[in-house]
Amino acid sequence: QSRSSAALELLAPWAGMAAKGGGGGGSAAAELEEETGTGAAAAQAVDVARDLEGRPLTRGWVAAMVGLSAGQGDEGELVSYEAPEGSAARGMMSEACRLTLKWADGVDGAGGSVPNSVFYKRIVMGDLEHVQLKARTAPLKIARDVKSYAVEAKFLGSQGVAELIATDGIRIAKCFGSDLRPDSKSPIDSKFARPS
Repeated sequence: QSRSSAALELLAPWAGMAAKGGGGGGSAAAELEEETGTGAAAAQAVDVARDLEGRPLTRGWVAAMVGLSAGQGDEGELVSYEAPEGSAARGMMSEACRLTLKWADGVDGAGGSVPNSVFYKRIVMGDLEHVQLKARTAPLKIARDVKSYAVEAKFLGSQGVAELIATDGIRIAKCFGSDLRPDSKSPIDSKFARPS
């Protein structure tokens, strides 16, 4: 059994990655294989699809980030999500992946009220090797980087960007929400997450 399959078996039921509920006796990897229809379990970016504390994203959190109300945001509406490894990016200053969302019957994800997918960007400064190096060699630059992440999130969530999104012919990412945790006393402990 591959390491990815073993990780999926441990994480899938809790995180919602292609979870089918009910414990039908099959492994999470087999359920994922059936869900994706690929004939083989697709590799998942489980290291990126985590919250700012390092836990796998919950379906409830993802649903809330795309704007479902408390009545709709229970884990029954978002059936599962996938974080295909092919969509993942692990850069010097952030990690990101596309989350493909599967909604319950009656929830329109095909251009309707909720998206079929979101691009999830995660920045935990202390986890990034480049930031750890920067803390030793140029610590003041970390505070600058923290401010730039806040500026990016505020820009993408601004009224101006919302108006651009509504304009035909202009494509820009819609920021569904953000979890900003800047730490001015210890910038390396700052954390940011944003699905768009």
